[in-house]
Amino acid sequence: MWGNGTVFGYHLPFGDSQSQVWGFHTGSDVPLGHAGFGVNWLNHPHYQHRDYYVCYALGDERLALGYTQHLVWEGFSTGEAYLSGQSDIALGGSYNEYGTEFRWLRIGKEDAQIHLSASYQPYEHTKIASAYVYQPRGKDSFRSACTVEVAKMMTILSSWQSEPSRFGIGIRLDPGAGNITYAIRTHPELALSHFIEVGFSW
Repeated sequence: MWGNGTVFGYHLPFGDSQSQVWGFHTGSDVPLGHAGFGVNWLNHPHYQHRDYYVCYALGDERLALGYTQHLVWEGFSTGEAYLSGQSDIALGGSYNEYGTEFRWLRIGKEDAQIHLSASYQPYEHTKIASAYVYQPRGKDSFRSACTVEVAKMMTILSSWQSEPSRFGIGIRLDPGAGNITYAIRTHPELALSHFIEVGFSW
């Protein structure tokens, strides 16, 4: 996210009211790049998860190298708790209507992922993207997404991934300095997941 802004998020995974996820992120352009920080937290009767992070991207929208440092706290109903660190790196760039990005998430962890993605904007109000996700200790997958601005203040969002097979659809309203997004994602065996985000920019 380039520019100055703040986002509040809510995620209800698979319709499970006991596993609600809340999030907060804020970022701002700074000399030579962009910096931000935030937190995601999950509350469950038997498990709690907190992900605090700070990030910095050196460069601009045309070419940037980014790094994120996470501090993750996990607590269990048994009284046990664990604190750990995680790191992500990314390199992305864009030229005219084309874009590409490399991401390495949770470096050195069991659930590490490497994302290779590309995007294309064929029309002024339409953008498509695709990605290959490599998981050293899991199943690889393909992902795709599309955004279409159907009106001045309304954008339709859609996504798909291959493993597991999931589809997503959403709508974003941009009335001015703020925006609100609502989306759902399917799962082959579980209930729908719901997402709500409210963002402000200045």
